Amino acid sequence: MGPEVRTHAGDILLYRAENHDLLLTALEKKEVAPGELNFHLERLRTLLFWSDEKIQRRAQALFNDAGIVTRKEAIENMRPALTLKGDPQKGRDVYRELCAKCHQLGAEGENVGPNLTDIFRKSAESLLQEIVDPNAAVETKYLSHVVRTTDGEFITGIVVNETDAEVALSAEGGVRKTVRRDKIVELSATGISLMPEQLEEGMTPQTMANLLAFLMQPR
Repeated sequence: MGPEVRTHAGDILLYRAENHDLLLTALEKKEVAPGELNFHLERLRTLLFWSDEKIQRRAQALFNDAGIVTRKEAIENMRPALTLKGDPQKGRDVYRELCAKCHQLGAEGENVGPNLTDIFRKSAESLLQEIVDPNAAVETKYLSHVVRTTDGEFITGIVVNETDAEVALSAEGGVRKTVRRDKIVELSATGISLMPEQLEEGMTPQTMANLLAFLMQPR
């Protein structure tokens, strides 16, 4: 399924009571990731506030009203960054090295993932969680997809356009590739963001503080 169809599939699972057991079981067994079906927190609150208490309890065991966190230990290890004074100029260097290949901020970077120009409106804690745990609540349109072609080629990227005739994907660095439908053997979503986990590997809390300081500069 492409991104748009996945959102509709998520609606069927989320807004029909007879499907809740199936959905929660798949989430519990990690057969489905929240981002695969565009299950951001606003949508998942449907389960948290459902009239059936059993459904509520199962949902609460998976996520809460503060959000979904899957890399708790990694976030705690990097949390000291929130108490350090960051250097925005050094943070810009980190952004150019790690983020600009997929994110645009003002005139800098590639337009692959979400545009970061207005990201300064978020809190430092929210930004830290999104950097360290990109798969906690990724939007369906930013899921990584893999296309296998009749030529044996594997193409990975975000689906940016989809018609009856072809599928276009955008990958790291802004590289765009269009594949004809008759050349596609399989199109599948990985269930995770194109943004990799463990992006913070090799970063110190001070390096993270610098990046946060740069991202949080008003623009």
